[in-house]
Amino acid sequence: MQLLLALLSLTALITSSYCVRIPLFATLRHLQHEIDNLKAEVVVLRQTQDQCHPTEAPPTDVGKNKDAAVTVNFASCRLTKSENGEVVGRVDLREQSDTNVLQLRLQVDGAKLTLAANSKHGFHVHTYGNISGSCSTTGGHYNPDGVDHASPTSAQRHVGDLGNVQADASGNIDVSFNDTYASLTGTKAIMGRAFVLHGGEDDIGLGGNAGSLASGNAGPRLACCVIGWATGTDWVY
Repeated sequence: MQLLLALLSLTALITSSYCVRIPLFATLRHLQHEIDNLKAEVVVLRQTQDQCHPTEAPPTDVGKNKDAAVTVNFASCRLTKSENGEVVGRVDLREQSDTNVLQLRLQVDGAKLTLAANSKHGFHVHTYGNISGSCSTTGGHYNPDGVDHASPTSAQRHVGDLGNVQADASGNIDVSFNDTYASLTGTKAIMGRAFVLHGGEDDIGLGGNAGSLASGNAGPRLACCVIGWATGTDWVY
């Protein structure tokens, strides 16, 4: 209502100025005065509105929405032969953000590594993603907790302890399995580290000697690869 009255006052002032021929300069001064009054009214109205409708505080649980979208991460690497760098297989991984399960699939062309039929081979995550010196530069098992080597199902184990994989009757390996300790992200992340396929069977820490507690006496390193992110377009579990 006050704004309307002010506008009517402006209209009357302009009409009056025209009729009695008030000098233009004086008219402009009156107009400026009325505009200043209108601005002051607007400020008061805004302050009153803010008092009636105060700004709501942001929620304290931002980022904790239970209905937030689930993310899925993928990783992959090509296994290369330790002797000459020839590609002999691949490893694919998948992990979903609302689970504690890392899915893995290992495929190996056994003929390229002369794997025996139905043979078992230690398969681990090693500390360093460095295969410049074939597979010998990947270090030992990834073991951030500083504990002894054990089986994948042991309560205490290396993050890199994935146990054994077995070749089929043709000497090839195509196995899928889950692990609930290693991860693609977080404190147990294996990204950027290396998978190593060994020539012998892993004794899962039960061999009764220092080698068993360190590596499971799994024998020579046949093939390895550095774990990297992937799109998952060719993921098959």
